[in-house]
This record gives sequence, structure tokens and C-alpha cells, in this order.
Amino acid sequence: MRLSRQGSKKEGPQIKEASDERMAGSGIVGPNQMWTYIVFNEKSEFRQYMFECPIEEDHVKIFLVNMRKMMLDPNMDKPIADRCMAIAQQDITVLEQLEPVLTPSSNTKEFLVPADEPCIKYRKLLSGWEKNGWKIDTKAVQNEQGKKAFAIPSPERKKQKGWVLDKIPVQ
Repeated sequence: MRLSRQGSKKEGPQIKEASDERMAGSGIVGPNQMWTYIVFNEKSEFRQYMFECPIEEDHVKIFLVNMRKMMLDPNMDKPIADRCMAIAQQDITVLEQLEPVLTPSSNTKEFLVPADEPCIKYRKLLSGWEKNGWKIDTKAVQNEQGKKAFAIPSPERKKQKGWVLDKIPVQ
């Protein structure tokens, strides 16, 4: 995506030198990794990678890797990290109040608009993985909570028998 320059009086000197057109984009890799980038010019850009690590069915820990080709002075590390957190906090404030916490199993009970297209595409991607049997059966796991440990299945399980831990139940 190309963005026209919206010059700000508060921009730093490296950003002011940017061209009149900026490029930006974002996407996903798998169910829990997102990437985004903003390119101001050849020498000035940001790239970010977010990784979600499931803790519980309704709780994830998010890790952010932020890389840049500009403002490389170590004195800029904290202000940039603070800015990333301020931006993330805007989402956190909204998301912490959302109910239901889990996405409905069907979108027939949701009001979706054209701007929701990325969410719809993402859910279709998840649906494909679920059809492959890659969705954890959380109810079955909860029934065994505190009584049994499970392992995430791997290709080696098909080749070799006698595993101590059962594979995690999937749907």
C-alpha cells in the first residue's frame, strides 16, 4: 500500500527527509504471528513482528519484535519502545472490555461489514486448519485438567509407538 505524505510538524528529522510516498503493509503467518512494515524511504523504515503465545484458551501472551533502519541512536530505544506500547495500549483498552472473549463458532451471530474482510479471511484460514484436525478440543482438555498432561502431536508420533504422553485431543 502506498500512502501520501501527511507532513507533521512533530516528525523527526529522518522522517522529514522521507519521500512524498510511503509504503506500508501487514499480514499474517499462521494463526498467531503478524507482521507489519512502514517504509519512508530506502534508509528509513520500521518492521514489526508480533507473536501470540497461548497461555489458556482465553489468554495469550504477546511478544513484539520492533526493528528499524532509522533513529538508531541508543537514546531512541526507550522513546520508540514507549511509542509502541502507547499504540498497543489503545488496542488493549478496547480488547480487555470485549465480550464474548472467544470468537463465536459461526459468524451468523455477528454483524460484519466490508471493513471486516481481513477478519473474515483470517477465520476462513483458521477453518481450513480446523478441517485438517488442527484445532485443540479445549473441552476435552479441561475435563482432564489437573489429572493428565498432553503433548502436541508431531510427525514422529506416526512412525514410532510407545509415547508416554497422549497427544492433545483435537477436533
